[in-house]
Amino acid sequence: MSIIKKLVAIKAESEFVPKSRTNQGQNFKYRGIDQIYASLQKLMAKHGVVSLPEVIESHRDTVATRNGSANRAVLRIRYTFYSDQDGTSAVSIVE
Repeated sequence: MSIIKKLVAIKAESEFVPKSRTNQGQNFKYRGIDQIYASLQKLMAKHGVVSLPEVIESHRDTVATRNGSANRAVLRIRYTFYSDQDGTSAVSIVE
């Protein structure tokens, strides 16, 4: 099965991950990347998909906030998803 069909199957079986964490400094709810990975790990294994992340760009800076300033790290990451059956792959770049 091609990687695209496998990713579609994983998406169809995946469950909603609620925003259960709170950013205390800025008072907003969010879902962490570790929560997303945990929810998808078994489905990816079941469908024979592996993801290999690669940091392709990174920089740090300081940004102004209501309470002064904060340090920020910005990453551009390439995720390559592979099918264990036929070796097909799909790439996604996120920042």
